[in-house]
Amino acid sequence: MRAVLAVLLLCACATPRVDDPPLLLELVVVGLRPDERAELRERLCAIEGVSDCRMVDDAAPPTASAKKKRKGKDDAPAPPPPPSPEARYVFGYRGSLGVLRWHIQQLPHPGLEAQRAEVRLSYRGFDNKAPSIEVLEPAPNLVVTEPVVNVTVRVPDVDTAEVDVGEESAGKDGDYYRAAVRDLPEGESSISVKAIDHAGNAATVEIKVTLDTTPPELEVEVQVPSYDKAVVRGKVKDAAKLTVDGREVPVDMFGNFEKEVAVDPDTSYTEVIAVDAHANVRKIRRSVKIASPLSPESK
Repeated sequence: MRAVLAVLLLCACATPRVDDPPLLLELVVVGLRPDERAELRERLCAIEGVSDCRMVDDAAPPTASAKKKRKGKDDAPAPPPPPSPEARYVFGYRGSLGVLRWHIQQLPHPGLEAQRAEVRLSYRGFDNKAPSIEVLEPAPNLVVTEPVVNVTVRVPDVDTAEVDVGEESAGKDGDYYRAAVRDLPEGESSISVKAIDHAGNAATVEIKVTLDTTPPELEVEVQVPSYDKAVVRGKVKDAAKLTVDGREVPVDMFGNFEKEVAVDPDTSYTEVIAVDAHANVRKIRRSVKIASPLSPESK
């Protein structure tokens, strides 16, 4: 029975980042036939993250007997050297070394008639760098009027294992991770985003979000001095805009406002609307109808 020995040698530091060059690796396999070596090369080069993959199949050096034969009387050409008992594969790799180790342990496959495979990882460095997190949404210090906010972050590190947004595990789309945070409390909240890589390094960022569902404070008083006009006055707080019957009314520095409005015989009320900077609305309607001398209201 033939035995196969596979040795993986690392020629650079572990687990590169996006901006780092790929690791330069060498895989040495002993005990495979030439056709098996070719098949192994195809499978190795197909692993995700492997690049510039090639097989270096050096011929064995000529033996001493072959050298003596070349010095013979007939000076006949020496026979071709036997194939090297060892096949070497060199390639670049970007990704988790733990994942690569698992892939290498599957090589060669049973179809290659391997009896044994050993993998040795040799490091010149170690990974103690936490992932980087870029918050794409929400915008900094966002104010929302609904108790839900969508969070999108970019984590470009190739060895990212998991990203959590609050209590939720974020969905992955390439370098982008997304999650919706629901049931926000009124006021300011802090949403924690945590990214962990395969080496256990973790990074955390905090996102500040404010939920504001409180409309402006509004007090309205209406006086109807005559049948054809009314005076609307009151006080408002935290309003970005105030309208009376659809027309904007100025507010003084203390929040006081006053507006005289015409009263149509068919008009029975006036409407005052206050809107804050986050589109929260407070509406108040007051009657402007004058009672007829013969109506029950006049008695």
